[in-house]
Amino acid sequence: MQKFTVNLTDELSEEVESQFVDPENPLNWRDHIIISGLHQLGFSIIEQLRAAGIRMVVVDDDPDPRLARQVQRLKIKMIQDDARIPETLVEAGIYGASAIMACEENDLHNFETVLVANDLVPGIRAVASFFSQKVGEQLTKAVTNAKALSLSEKAAPSFVEACTQSSILHLFTIKERDVAIVEARVAEAGTIEQLFGANPPLVVRDAEPSPIHSSGNNYTSARPTSKARWEICPPRDYRVHPGQAVILAGQVEELKKLPGVKLDKTDLLGAITSLKAVQTEQEEGLQKKLHNKKLGRFHRITQTRKVISNLLRDMELPFRYALLFVTLVMCISTLMLRFFYHNTYISPQGTSMEFTLLDALYFTVTIMTTAGFGDYNFAHQEWGLKLFGVFLTLVGAASVSVVYAFVTNAIINRRIEQTLGRNKATNMENHIVMCGLGSVGYQVMQGLLKQGEEIAVIEKNEQGRFNSEARNQGIPIIYGDAKLPQVLKAVNIHKAKAIAILTSDDLANLETALSAYTEFHIHENNHHKNLQVVLRVFDNKLAERVAKNFDINTSYSASALAAPYFVAAALNYKVVSTFYLNRRPFTVAKLFLQFGSSLDGITVEEFHKSTRMWIIAHVTCERDLQPPKPSNGMVGGNLRLRQSEPIFQPNLKDRLNGGDTLYVIGSYERVIALYHLNKPRKTRNTP
Repeated sequence: MQKFTVNLTDELSEEVESQFVDPENPLNWRDHIIISGLHQLGFSIIEQLRAAGIRMVVVDDDPDPRLARQVQRLKIKMIQDDARIPETLVEAGIYGASAIMACEENDLHNFETVLVANDLVPGIRAVASFFSQKVGEQLTKAVTNAKALSLSEKAAPSFVEACTQSSILHLFTIKERDVAIVEARVAEAGTIEQLFGANPPLVVRDAEPSPIHSSGNNYTSARPTSKARWEICPPRDYRVHPGQAVILAGQVEELKKLPGVKLDKTDLLGAITSLKAVQTEQEEGLQKKLHNKKLGRFHRITQTRKVISNLLRDMELPFRYALLFVTLVMCISTLMLRFFYHNTYISPQGTSMEFTLLDALYFTVTIMTTAGFGDYNFAHQEWGLKLFGVFLTLVGAASVSVVYAFVTNAIINRRIEQTLGRNKATNMENHIVMCGLGSVGYQVMQGLLKQGEEIAVIEKNEQGRFNSEARNQGIPIIYGDAKLPQVLKAVNIHKAKAIAILTSDDLANLETALSAYTEFHIHENNHHKNLQVVLRVFDNKLAERVAKNFDINTSYSASALAAPYFVAAALNYKVVSTFYLNRRPFTVAKLFLQFGSSLDGITVEEFHKSTRMWIIAHVTCERDLQPPKPSNGMVGGNLRLRQSEPIFQPNLKDRLNGGDTLYVIGSYERVIALYHLNKPRKTRNTP
């Protein structure tokens, strides 16, 4: 009886205690995510996590006021305090959180936040934004279960692809196979499967043909318009008609064979080269160093030749004449003195010293530069040689002074050109203009260089952290406001093929885009040409208005492109790539199918119907039941899982099973929804 009373009392106390628990207090939450930093990246992550129905707490002591108001309207818990303070993270429910995401724009701030979180909860899943790869690598080594990602590195490839106007909309790799996103024109009516086989259709839309100039030749492609009707991830039996365009995903080898698909060889080579360069950059670092040591002498000779060639090329014509005149006077004087000068110096042996050709050259230089040292003079020479000495002194001093002036002018001009880059930029043609050399701009610049593009940069900040890096790579930088016509003229905008506007200021980017568009079409030769304008815009609504009113459809959000990588790291799945199709972000993700989840046991066709996503590749899991070892006494043995080779474009009737790996593609909100579908179903234990 006493025992029953105690148990009843305990149950009542727990029930009473639960009545006083505040459900709105993060201290009482479980499996939520803490987001440190309410700026562009942080808000993009919030939008995607909210679409997945995941509870969040936002922490920032100095948030963006506009974004803070939006967070409040979304009724998301926000703590306006410093995430580097342990008490702040405790208030945010760090002990019950499943992950913390540090999204501040300062690397050091994110570094400290992750360290504090790990001190409070060792081993908590931490995802941090870092531009510096070295700092990020050190953090992941020091902190268990931490991952460092770079917004600019993840977002840059999409901007590069937009600038190059390639026939390949996007390219990524799955299991060492190149997979491309391309556009196919529909020439005859039929289903997508009848016309294009099993390649997954991402978009079907009405299209208006407009010329696109690729790096190799000209071709016509269906460019999206703001009024075009779109069908996202339609089924393979969807009927299409002539005049429509279908955007497909598939292996490059398969896409080449399809009707209506035009893959330019130059575009394909550039895309593959850029992709492989990014993937193997770290692996090849050491090999490059060893290779450079072996070829060091060759590189030095080549560099010397290049310097001499550049100097000769940059010499003005009067400078060349002056240098030629001085050289001619020196040669004549050296020969005259060698044969007519009588040396008065006596050797220690009492004989007259020979006046050599080198002595004559030395005497000539001392006369022309008026730096005589008294060892040779005309005091005891014939009157004719004395007159020649007077002539040589006057002419030599004047001509050498002219050469000095030209050299000084060349050095100053060289320095100015290196700083301003105007001389090189104004002579460029078919180049790409970049506005803004911040973290995103720097990564885009590197991507364009890997594809062999010529670049001119407009940068407002003369002390920018990446300016010297750009100059070292021979890229001209014009310092000024990109909205001004004279600055755009300095980069020869009327002969450029594209302009990428990559600052973090939406309004300034829009003004620059309109100025560039106007300045380009003022030139009489550009009335029937188009300038590819690539716009970085954070506000999606603003991007839609711009597309509707100004016909600028290539506007991307860097944070929206990078956010899926951060969300995937927090939810413990992998994003392979992200890209835009007409301002709609798409994601390619790698998913390990959980045993007992809602996806376990369904077919590929059922997967598409329930998720509106496509499976690009399916890696099946083979189960081996190993016999028990004699020592362990087990009856059933051990279950070993072994994955097979990937099956691309799997059959609609193929069945998905737990342990399989899926490579899926679709809009980002659909990818995040898979997080819930892939959770194992809870089973009730029967007594």
